[in-house]
Amino acid sequence: MLPVPYSNEAMKWLARGCFLALLASFLLFSSARLAASATYYTITTTAGANGSISPTNPSVLRGNDQTFAITPDSCYYSVSSVLVDGSSVGAVTSYTFSNVRAAHTISASFTASAGTFTLTSSAGAGGTITASGSVSCGGSKTFTITPNSCYSISSVLVDGVSVGAVTSYTFSNVTAAHTISASFTAAGPYTITASAGSGGTITATGSVSCGGSKTFTITPNSCYSIS
Repeated sequence: MLPVPYSNEAMKWLARGCFLALLASFLLFSSARLAASATYYTITTTAGANGSISPTNPSVLRGNDQTFAITPDSCYYSVSSVLVDGSSVGAVTSYTFSNVRAAHTISASFTASAGTFTLTSSAGAGGTITASGSVSCGGSKTFTITPNSCYSISSVLVDGVSVGAVTSYTFSNVTAAHTISASFTAAGPYTITASAGSGGTITATGSVSCGGSKTFTITPNSCYSIS
């Protein structure tokens, strides 16, 4: 019995199926080869005391770039040195490995601050500020602003910027030197208004400074007495 021949249309579909199967096999094989050939390199990070390097020990795909941030801790004001593969690149705060094709190392050291910072205060005429002096890095210090008698606080400036007419101000988590200054406004003068009814007079109507004195004389007219 002779085999039944395929129609032209069936042959076309069979050919298409074979092509798609071969293409799928090729793509699967290529993907597996690419996955097997993907190479990653570790960049080892080392940060000294009082700072950090980020990210930590990443694995980088061959040919890619990797950027690191070098950050000193609070109260440690600067990066001292950064070494890449053992060679100094300066006191940088970031570094990028470009087109990575090998393992690398990056390390950083940090310089501690002076330890204390000076807080300078100044008061204008008419009042005082207490508590000038130094404070340890990361510490706090409160200043009290007090007007003299017959004065009020006009303005308080911290590092040259107004914080209002406050009576106290606290520097918190100090990591730099600062200044604080206060100005004051005199109260008065005050007007003392005198008036006398018929039959007498009062002398010395006028104004007087805050805290000052003024004497008034009350004089009855002839044939009158002070009631």
